[in-house]
Amino acid sequence: MRCSKADQEGEGAIKYLAPDTMARVEAWLTAAVLESGPLFRPLTKGGKVRARALGDRDVARSTERWPRRPG
Repeated sequence: MRCSKADQEGEGAIKYLAPDTMARVEAWLTAAVLESGPLFRPLTKGGKVRARALGDRDVARSTERWPRRPG
């Protein structure tokens, strides 16, 4: 990770990812044909991967569409 709100000096950190998580990340990189840039990106309505990073509004918009389940 490059930096975060908790990393004021911007030193970054190395984080462990479980093998199944790594497999999913690698599958996404392959499917999205990503070689550089942001890992998490929005999709167009047609399913194409956009060039910009996924933003907080993108996440909020997608979760608003999820069906509500009782409980």
